Amino acid sequence: MNSLQSNSDEIKSIQHTFLRLSKTKRLVLSSLFACLAALFQSAGGFFPGIGYFISPLATAPILFCSMLSIPLGSISYFLTIGLLLILQPSELIIFPFTTGLLGIATGASFYFF
Repeated sequence: MNSLQSNSDEIKSIQHTFLRLSKTKRLVLSSLFACLAALFQSAGGFFPGIGYFISPLATAPILFCSMLSIPLGSISYFLTIGLLLILQPSELIIFPFTTGLLGIATGASFYFF
């Protein structure tokens, strides 16, 4: 039980530091997370061999952004969908229903619990 409590305290301190940033810096950080998620997700189409191992990492930027702030995590999620529409439309079916929702749900659970 102590290991879960210390993890929660670390996340709360990171959230407190994130909320002290200006609104512009928070939006820029969430857009950078969205760009990383779009690049990781589209890696399977750009590099067919090794890219399939990189593609599941697209969950991490959405998870981190949702863990810091759920509204900015959802903005990052929809921005990633828009970027994938431009970069790799074939990955647009996979991300919104599997990888992106997994990142938002896991980030929201870290945020609340």
